[in-house]
This record gives sequence, C-alpha cells and structure tokens, in this order.
Amino acid sequence: MAVPTVATSSVIKYNKEKLKVLIYISKRAQSRKSTKDFANVLIHNLQSSVSVDQNNHAKDIKQYDVVHVIGAWDKKGANILQKANKKHIATVFSPMGDFQPWNLNNKKDVKLTKSMIYQKTMAEEASVVHLSGEKEQQAFKKLGWNDRIVVVKNPILTTQISEAEMTSRMIAIYQKAIDSFCYARIGETQQDALGVLVHAGIDEEECGKTAFRELASKDLQTLTEKDWRNLYIYANNEGIIDIIRQGRQRLNQFLQPQLPELPTFNVKDSTFRIYPKINEEPLRSDKLQFRNIIMKSKLDECCEGFSVEQQITTMLLNIRHELHSETMSMKHLCELYQKIKFDKYDEDKLQEIFKRMRIHKFAARLIFVMNDVIGLSEGFMPIEPLDDKTADKLRVAITKLT
Repeated sequence: MAVPTVATSSVIKYNKEKLKVLIYISKRAQSRKSTKDFANVLIHNLQSSVSVDQNNHAKDIKQYDVVHVIGAWDKKGANILQKANKKHIATVFSPMGDFQPWNLNNKKDVKLTKSMIYQKTMAEEASVVHLSGEKEQQAFKKLGWNDRIVVVKNPILTTQISEAEMTSRMIAIYQKAIDSFCYARIGETQQDALGVLVHAGIDEEECGKTAFRELASKDLQTLTEKDWRNLYIYANNEGIIDIIRQGRQRLNQFLQPQLPELPTFNVKDSTFRIYPKINEEPLRSDKLQFRNIIMKSKLDECCEGFSVEQQITTMLLNIRHELHSETMSMKHLCELYQKIKFDKYDEDKLQEIFKRMRIHKFAARLIFVMNDVIGLSEGFMPIEPLDDKTADKLRVAITKLT
C-alpha cells in the first residue's frame, strides 16, 4: 500500500506503487508456439514497470490488482478468473483464437456442453476480453458473451505492432479494467472520506466547525493514491466531481498537510461502462420527471399555496422514480440535501404532504441516508429519520456501494 508522506510543500505525496499482475497461461496456450511466445514477451517486458507473477494457482489472489488468463478451454484458468471476480479483482481474458469457428467445430465431443458452460461464464464475467485481431473480434462478437472487448495484435505474428507497443497497450488495458470496477474497491474508509468531501463541497458552513475539521483530517489524510483515483472515477460517474473539487478546495484552507490534486483524465475513455447510466440532468423540483396525471393532480391539491414544500415533495417523487428505473445519482441526493437545508419551509405542512402522498416512510428513509452518507444534521431534518433494513437497501441503491 502506498503510504502518504508529508512533503516540504505541506501537500500529501505518495510513493509510486507498481501494479501487481497475475498471469495464468493455459496448457492449450502453452502448446502453441505463437501464443507461448506472446506470453513470454509480455511477461518479460512487463517486469520493468509491473510486478508480475506467472501461473500462481490463486492461493493468495487478494494481493493482485489484475488477473490475466491467456488461453481458453482450461478449467484451472476458469477457476482463477472466477475467484478473482468474487474478490472484485479486475480480470483480463485472452482466448488467443480459441473461440474461432474452426476451434469450436473441432470440439465435438461429449464434454463440449460442460466445457461451453464454464467457458461462456468465464468470458461473460471477465472485466475485459483481449482479442488478437479483427477476424477474432468478429467471431467473438457473434457469440454475444461480452461487449467489453479490446484488440491488441500479437507481435509474434505481425509486424503491424512492436513488442514494446503491445506491452504498453496491455498495461493500459490492465488499468482500464481496474478503473472500471472501482466501485467495488471503495470500502468503508473511502466511503467515509467521500462523505466528508461531499459534505464540504455542498455545505461551506460545516467547514468552520472544529468537530468537522477533526473528522476531515482523520478520514482524508489516510487515503492512498489508489483511493483518490477510485474516488475521482466514482465522482465523475455519479455527477459530483465539481462538488468533490469544491470540497477539497475548502478543506485545504485548514488541513495540514493539504490534500493532493485530484487526478485529471477522461473517465469515459478510461473505463468500460459497468454500472447503469444515470440521469445527468439536474433533479427537477418544478415538475415530475414521469407521466402520472393522477399523482400530479394530487400533488397540486396537497401543496396548494406551499411552493417550497411542493418542490421538495416533487424531488422526492422524482428520486423514487429514478430508483425504480436505476438512473439515480449521488448528484441528485446532494441537490435534495441543499434544498432541505437551505430553503425555508413549514416542516409540519411538509410532513402532512408526505403522509397524504403516501411517501412518509420513503422520505424518512431518504433522510436517514442523507445523514448517513453526506452528513445532514439532525437540526435540519424535516422528519424523523427511519433506520431499518429497507433504508440500508436504499443507501446501497443510491450510492452503488456496499
């Protein structure tokens, strides 16, 4: 783990940490000279910039950032990939032509059905499938097993790519696979840090409180370089990167040593889309984001003469709809926080509206989530928060973190 150290500039800096890669080569792949030579060249070239082990049988798979299986039709390779997936470790699968039609057609034995089942699962669950050419890509696409595909040619078989370029592109694939599954690597410590950054970004008043400053110092200054990268990708995906930047800027007014600069790279180009696409537009408070004439009529009736109360209720109804359609983002939770904390409204009337609209329990659970995730304090809660199993599920649905 990269340990943060205090530099003379009073900004946290990190010791560079090599990626840890496990490469497993199937017996079938080792029996073919072109594939074996590809693997040997890759392993040799990786050693200057990556910590690489070969053909470990996954006894201590947690230590690796990436598991790369070369070659198909190998049960041990499938088991290693499966273990890595269960541990939320990024996986790269290189079938090396084993799924070409002539190879599939040659496997007309009794074991084909069972082999195809585990092989299909292996290909489907891989973070990314590496293919060696356009023809292999076309054949693999027809199988429909995984659309997270990259093509990097084998320099043993073609002069169109050098060994050095192939290695460089494989390292980029490793990083892309890691980044694509960053949600799974944001643990409790990182979630606490995320909450502090978001809270500081949406609520400047909190930064002036001693207790909050102490919490920020404790939660943020233990983050590693990898943690910051994961949080940056998460914040981009969830529409809260500007909030995180604002939070960092405000916190650096009092933190010593100061928080490091956030990474800067194009997340959309650097990751595969793994999670459902969120609604990137601002959360509507002026109208329902879905068509329901009866609900709209009832909302207008319940909220007549109470505009802010109607806006808050509308936002809650829209969030409930987004949760059902799996388009809810952390950005929308933050927008609801700001509306509830900074706008003036009649709490008794709001509670009455919630009950008449039959969303009182949903609202109470959402208030709990705002408290738990981004620190909405008790004095600004319009209703008593409800902490139960359903609230826990709601938190996971909104944050996509466990």
